[in-house]
Amino acid sequence: MKISQRNSCLWERANDLMEHKPAPIGGFELFNYMSAMVCNRGKESSTAVLEQLNAEIEQHIEEGTSTFPVEEEYRISWDGIACWPYLSHNLRTLKKYGVNMVASSYGKAWAIEYEDLDGMARAYCFASTNGDNATTMISRRMEALKKFGCEGTIYHVNRSCKVMDCQMMEVQRQLSAQTGVPFVSFDGDQADYRNYSEAQFETRIQGLVEVMKQTKEGKSNG
Repeated sequence: MKISQRNSCLWERANDLMEHKPAPIGGFELFNYMSAMVCNRGKESSTAVLEQLNAEIEQHIEEGTSTFPVEEEYRISWDGIACWPYLSHNLRTLKKYGVNMVASSYGKAWAIEYEDLDGMARAYCFASTNGDNATTMISRRMEALKKFGCEGTIYHVNRSCKVMDCQMMEVQRQLSAQTGVPFVSFDGDQADYRNYSEAQFETRIQGLVEVMKQTKEGKSNG
């Protein structure tokens, strides 16, 4: 349990460090490291990996560098499970338009804290969408948009996660209305590659970038 809690703190810190501008790493890198928390959160080998990750992120912050290979023109949040079968296409498309994912409700959800088995059961019952109502989801996402300076949001309509998707349409509508932050959604799946269209994803990102660009230009002129 102690190792799990140590790793949870390290994982949460790695995610929180993305608030720096420009972000010290490409946000999709955290999807890769997430396996340490999903599969091996109770192992010391994961502690070593996460300690090294935090050290590298902090070094990038100190030196003003980033592993994101292009200029970070736009900062966005990612809502929903990663589209694993097409993660590489997602990343290539975002890089093409200078978009870096700096916040993710999915990745951050694995920073779960507990001290015993009963606490673990309670923590997982209320983790992410397991116990959140729409009001709580909106509040948490609104806080993240502000903290990480997100200019837009991408919603993955995951066909294999009906519980989350049933709430997401209303959450994204209310969140955008309250914050003015634009959003787009795309169809996909966490496993079934047939539910994804590369063309749809790119056109949705193009549309989001166009709106974010107009918003940024409006602020600079006004």
